[in-house]
Amino acid sequence: MLELDNLRYLQTLLNVMPETIKMATSFQLDYLRILGINNGGPNLILMATKTSKNSPILSKLELKLTNLEEDPMPTLEKLPNLKILCFLYYSFNEKDMVCFEGGFPLLQSLLLSSLGFLKEWRVEEGAMPSLCHLTIHMCCNLKSIPNELRFVTTLLELDIKWMPKLDEGGLDFDKVKHVPSLVIRF
Repeated sequence: MLELDNLRYLQTLLNVMPETIKMATSFQLDYLRILGINNGGPNLILMATKTSKNSPILSKLELKLTNLEEDPMPTLEKLPNLKILCFLYYSFNEKDMVCFEGGFPLLQSLLLSSLGFLKEWRVEEGAMPSLCHLTIHMCCNLKSIPNELRFVTTLLELDIKWMPKLDEGGLDFDKVKHVPSLVIRF
């Protein structure tokens, strides 16, 4: 077990499994800026929530192989200073993901990679108002790009791989044709 009680000034914690961490309930990660979690399961949301309440400067969250069984977005979108969010390698096992209005106010970069179960991603108007970079790689079952992305005027870069509906003239192309740097690969 990794004991964090004496690491109050810790700024980066990567490749950690929540089951291997021991923290007193009163412990605070006041200076944590970057958190990378592997194999988190249900404890992932608990740890991210605990960290965010105690660490107002958390700006990057990377999730790998976490096997989440529910949509973490309602919890994660409330992280006040989150700027970078990465979902990697089957870290999300649900079919639907929703970003609600007003959620992720400072999020600038979102990466969705190898989310094989994800079929529908909904983004409410007013969500992710600061999003600049969006990467969607190998989310082969994702049916379409959220229509509301056409209203994210801050989106400067979109990189999509393995999504046939986005070829020029495809069903989703109109939703993202306003993005200055648009990379679509098959």
